Amino acid sequence: MNAGRFALVVVGVVLSLGSCGGDQSPLESNDSSAPQAVPAPEQRQHPAAVSRDSWSGAWPLAIDGGLLTCTVILDNPALYITDGDGRMWPINGIASSNASRFGAEPDLAPIWLDNPEIPGTKVPLTELINHASTLC
Repeated sequence: MNAGRFALVVVGVVLSLGSCGGDQSPLESNDSSAPQAVPAPEQRQHPAAVSRDSWSGAWPLAIDGGLLTCTVILDNPALYITDGDGRMWPINGIASSNASRFGAEPDLAPIWLDNPEIPGTKVPLTELINHASTLC
């Protein structure tokens, strides 16, 4: 679901909660258990192109490169890489948990390379995540 559509859903939920009766809107309540609207994700508009050829360390992905982006969800960075075919892949846990909201693939596993130095593990994503985090 794209950010604009998500915002409309949130508005619809807030409006429907407001019609539940009572003199006070649930969003105005002092009760901490009252439903709260979830703010729309904020897309940071500073994408960065990365590629296997320009990467200084071990490239962790089966794709040759892509465009890194950061979307902030409740002050947490959701980090994605979009490949040359337009498929968006999550590269951290927040992104994986919210992949369906943005039309992203649900998991990085299909393109995450095995680590040839340590059988049974994957090439670390640390440097890719660190680089993508600077976009937030």
